[in-house]
Amino acid sequence: MKKAYFLIFALLIAGCASVGNIDSQDFSDGIKWKELKQSGVCEEASRNPWVNQLTTEGKTNYFDAQTSTIVWWGMFGPYAFLTATPTFTAKWYDPSGSIFHESTFSLTSMWDNQFYKTVFPMKNLSAAKHPGEWKVEIILKGKVIDRRRFQMGELKPAVPAISPVPTEPVSAAKVAQTKAVVPSPQISTPAQNLKGDFLEKYEKAGAHFTAGQLPEARKELESILNEEPFRSEAHLGLAAISFKEKRWDDCLRELDYLMQNPVYREKTMKVRAAVLEVKR
Repeated sequence: MKKAYFLIFALLIAGCASVGNIDSQDFSDGIKWKELKQSGVCEEASRNPWVNQLTTEGKTNYFDAQTSTIVWWGMFGPYAFLTATPTFTAKWYDPSGSIFHESTFSLTSMWDNQFYKTVFPMKNLSAAKHPGEWKVEIILKGKVIDRRRFQMGELKPAVPAISPVPTEPVSAAKVAQTKAVVPSPQISTPAQNLKGDFLEKYEKAGAHFTAGQLPEARKELESILNEEPFRSEAHLGLAAISFKEKRWDDCLRELDYLMQNPVYREKTMKVRAAVLEVKR
């Protein structure tokens, strides 16, 4: 019995310590605190604690003007909040870097002390009038424990996303059949919202691509996507590399991703149609 009481006491102490011991070092994006196991943004999120089932719905990372709400959700470890219910602050920043909306939130369900979420009323606040890259920061006890970036609204690209530059035809017969030279996606000057390490990696990828060093270019772009999977510029670059290597299925997969973003949709459709024609 004493051993059982000691174990319960130890777990309570661990829970209290974990809330107070939040690492305060700066970070780029994503989960910062070890007790936050998963997080993200989407249109709706819920969890059934009885079967440990997390459900997310709708768009993630890109939200068009028709979106009503954006939800930040987080899954914490089972011992993160044993003795007290935490109160979080959510700060939503517009593309200018200003705080557009701020709110506090706490326990989502009395039956679940691991799942938390907060809702950003995008439509009611007319947030889509400020298109571009947004971010949300989740704060606990004065420390940022999570940061997520996402795109909002009908965005205008800083540079042409896909340049219809002719490449060498796959075959004379194909050119005669399609009556056109196949346009290819290009790695061009990155959009203005690429900064710091991402910009450096993208520029390296472009240099490798121009020099014909395709594996090196792919490596740089994949390292960007490992940290921020929604970066359309990096997906565009992978499409260009796959096109150059005549890996049509890989190229189509990247183009299909780009078609989810209205900024790239029209030009991507033309390139995709050409790739499908070549693939036949």
